[in-house]
Amino acid sequence: GVGVEGAANTLDDYEEGTFTPTLTASSGSATSYTAQVGSYTKIGNLVHVTVDLECSKGTLSGQLLIDSLPFTSSVNTRGVGFDWYAPYGTAIIYATGRLMSGTSRVELYALSSANNDGTSFGYTDSFVSAVVKLRINFSYIN
Repeated sequence: GVGVEGAANTLDDYEEGTFTPTLTASSGSATSYTAQVGSYTKIGNLVHVTVDLECSKGTLSGQLLIDSLPFTSSVNTRGVGFDWYAPYGTAIIYATGRLMSGTSRVELYALSSANNDGTSFGYTDSFVSAVVKLRINFSYIN
């Protein structure tokens, strides 16, 4: 077998860092960030990010997105699993996201329990109060 010192076990693409995520939407902008922190660990082409955003809703309107991820996604990724905290209405039972190939942003989605059918819909400005708080962890392929 190959020992720990073997060339096959060398980790030659590992990186940790920080970035400044932004909350955007179909139109408008968020204002007055009180938390705007992103950190990442990249191993090979797998990127794991943690995002902590707290800001005033400002003029955000439409589909919400987290923009300015540290690396561009190399594949379309739907159903990105999230651990997140966001104050929202009781009709939402699960939050998820979608990264499109060639972008560095994640579109936020939610699943509705209104009809118990798991209907997916865009997580829009109508689900957030005047102050938006998002704490999200997810991974994607660079």
